[in-house]
Formats: sequence, structure tokens, C-alpha cells
Amino acid sequence: LLRDVLLQRGTPVILTDPIYLEVAVATAVLGFFFAGLIARFKWTLIVLEGLSLGFLCTVGALPALREGLGAGSAIFLGVVTGVGGLVLRDLMAGEAPEILRPGIFVGVAALIGTVVFVGLIEQKANSVSAQIIAMAVVMILRILGEKRGWRTKSAIDITDRTWDFWQRGKRKSKKDNDVDLTNSTGGIGTK
Repeated sequence: LLRDVLLQRGTPVILTDPIYLEVAVATAVLGFFFAGLIARFKWTLIVLEGLSLGFLCTVGALPALREGLGAGSAIFLGVVTGVGGLVLRDLMAGEAPEILRPGIFVGVAALIGTVVFVGLIEQKANSVSAQIIAMAVVMILRILGEKRGWRTKSAIDITDRTWDFWQRGKRKSKKDNDVDLTNSTGGIGTK
């Protein structure tokens, strides 16, 4: 949906092909009624999440490349397509999007997977092979992130440190540029 809207391709394919909505509804119903059972398969879910995230990143990036957009635009669309569903889910649940908060290693995995995919395509790799490799990369990053406890950190505001550094540089520069105006007759000078 997001990819098609951003590429201005007319009505998004998710609305024109009923299979997308049917799968989404079936998955939502299963998740709603069997959340406890599904939660017992944590590692299976992480593997599936990694594969689906990688798939969505490639599905977002490939049309951008086919439309003649540059690598940066394709990477942007790939990441937006990959994580867009997560953002919408959180917003609809009335929560701050998880991807914008410190926590699980999802957005970074999506970015790395999309960069790998676009890089392979730019090197003239077969799109199916590139997609499989990118999906594997994202899945491995998700598994490693979970096993090793990789978490994204909170943003660090460095405004004060930057301002202090800049002010020190200004003071030092001013001190170096001051001129000794003392003359040989004993007049008043400044330094």
C-alpha cells in the first residue's frame, strides 16, 4: 500500500487483488483468537518475522529500481515498505510506534537487508537470488538480535555539547586573532 502510493502507481495492488486482504484478515483472525498459542512458538515467529520483513523490503525496493529511481530512493522505499506495517499496527493500537522507540532490532535489520538487496541488484544480480539473500540477511539479523540481546538505543541530544564545543572554538579563535596594540612609547594596548 505504502509503496504503491509513494510510487504513484494508481490504485494500490492490495486493494485490487483480493488475495492480499483475504490473507490479512485470516492472519488477523488467527492472531486475535489464538494469540496465546502462537506466542508459544517464539523462535518460529522470529524466523517468520525476519523472512517476511526481508521479503517486504525487497518488494518495496525492486519496483523503485524498475521505475528508474536511484539506489537511495529504492532503499528508502524498501525500508518504508518493510517497517510500514509495524508502524501502522502500533498507531492503530494507540501506541507510539515501536520502531521509533529503543528496543528490538527491526528497523536496522530492514535497512541492512534493503541495502544488501539494492547493492546486489545494482551489481546485476538476479532479482530472485538477491531477494533470497536479502531475506536471509534480515532473518539472521533478527535471530542474532534476539539471541544476543541487540537493542536500539535512545536518541542522544548532543545540542549542549555541540554548543559548548562551538563556543570554545570561537573563544580560542578570538583569542588568537586579538592584536597587541601596545606601541614602543608605552601607550595602552589590548590583547
